[in-house]
Amino acid sequence: MKQEDRPIKWGGRTWYPCVGYYSNDHTFLQRAIYEAAHGSIPDGCVIHHIDGNPENNEIANLEALSPSKHRLLHEKQTRERLGAVDITAVRTEARQHEHICKHCGKVFFTSRKGEKGAAYCTPRCRTDAYRAAHRPAITRPDRKI
Repeated sequence: MKQEDRPIKWGGRTWYPCVGYYSNDHTFLQRAIYEAAHGSIPDGCVIHHIDGNPENNEIANLEALSPSKHRLLHEKQTRERLGAVDITAVRTEARQHEHICKHCGKVFFTSRKGEKGAAYCTPRCRTDAYRAAHRPAITRPDRKI
């Protein structure tokens, strides 16, 4: 059993591993530690681990941030780690998957994965494929006028 998989004791309570953090009764350990040292957490704030390690719950490693500042801070850290200038470009690139249109055979990219992801490159191809599969060819006898 890894260290982070074991329950820990703090403040007379047992805290259990939960999605990379420790929790007990829907409260995260870092929030309880911050509140014990600083009082209540300001409305709307989240508790951030300064060193980025969610297992380091030392009071000097915890700070209260607004959700927007917290998100920007993590995006900056991700940019530095990946060496990317624009985090949006990194996210977009990671979500692009190559597909071949089932109707026209054209290669196209989308955020959907797998066989059940995107089947057609455009709504027009999807419509044409449906019509080809569900409507029999209409033939007319030659008209003589």
